[in-house]
Parts: sequence; structure tokens; C-alpha cells
Amino acid sequence: MRRFEVSLRRRTNLTILNDDIRVERAARYMSFLRDLEPTIDLEQTVLMDETAVYFEDARQTTLNFTGARHVVIRSNGLASMRITVVLRELLMKWIDRAFSRVVHGDGKCLVWVSMRAHILQIMKAKGSARKVAMCVVPGGIMLYLQAGGIGIYKSFKDLLYMWINTWKESDQAEYTRFGNPRMPSVDTVCEWVLRAWRDTEEATIMRSVKAAVFV
Repeated sequence: MRRFEVSLRRRTNLTILNDDIRVERAARYMSFLRDLEPTIDLEQTVLMDETAVYFEDARQTTLNFTGARHVVIRSNGLASMRITVVLRELLMKWIDRAFSRVVHGDGKCLVWVSMRAHILQIMKAKGSARKVAMCVVPGGIMLYLQAGGIGIYKSFKDLLYMWINTWKESDQAEYTRFGNPRMPSVDTVCEWVLRAWRDTEEATIMRSVKAAVFV
């Protein structure tokens, strides 16, 4: 790469918090966890998060000329495809499934990030009604304090992209008459997700949960 004056570069249009803000948010979060710990039961604690998955590899690095000030990762048209959306009604149903109504013990806790749908007043009321304490990871520090961001998603998405790339290179991928790719069926995507999650090593999951101080 040096011969052609190129190097591995990161995309430049990402918004990044400075170190002081990250440290301050992390310190407040850890202080909150210490106060919460005596009141929760780890056996009834759920670490939950949604993560975006694209039909093309959405990594943040690419080859570009050394010294270039603006680095762009090109898309083949699959990156903008969407098949899911998370709404508050869906989250409320999910809470009922994650925390069975027949479990009446104390100490239930839900840990998730500060996505707008998570912190709505109606969601707080739902948690209060079900006696589920809600622990919100502050924005901008998920990669450091949320189990998924620490290590689980990297392994999971690497496995998932293997299935996506196999699909793109096969005769199962369909295109419109204008040459634009068609989305795979929801059933197909669900099968990919299921296989990738089953193949994610338990040791990776446990290391990430432990790093998030929930073991």
C-alpha cells in the first residue's frame, strides 16, 4: 500500500464525544450502578439493546490515499435497505415477554441504552407497573459499558455478514429491471440472524457481560 500511497483509513463523518465528556458520563453511570446493585437480582436482570444490521458490510474503515482529509465509504445500494423498526408499542410487548407476569419476586432490572423510545414517560410507567428497575446507559459510551458494544456485536455481525455475502454472491439475490438489488425476505434475514447468534461463542458473551460489570 505504501508503494501506491494508500493506507487503511477510518470514515471521517462520525460524531465523536471528547474524552472529558465520556469519562464524566461513565463515572456518573458507574456511581448509579453502585447505588442500584443492592436492590437488583442478577438472575432477573436483562441486558437489552437493538443494533443496526445492514445488507452490506458497514465497517468504518476503507483504503484511501494517505493524507486525504475526507474519507468516504462507498455503498453498492444495499446499505439503505431496512426491514424493521422499533416502536414503543413493540418495546412494551417485549417487556411483557422478557419479564414473565408469573414472576412476582423483587430485584427485576432492565439495562438498555438511552434511545428515545427507551426513556419515554410511558416506558418508565411500564417498568414501574411491572416492578422492573430501568438502568439507562448514557449516550456515547455504549462501546465501553454496554455488553453488546464491548464485544458481542463484533462477533455476531462478523458471522452475520458471512451469510449476507454468501447471499449476495449466489443466484438467490434478485435485482430490479433497473439493476437495483431487491431486499431478501424477512424469513431469510431471520434465519441469518438465528444462525449467527447460535454461532456466537458463549465465552465472548460472558466476557462482554463481565466487562459490563454484570457478573
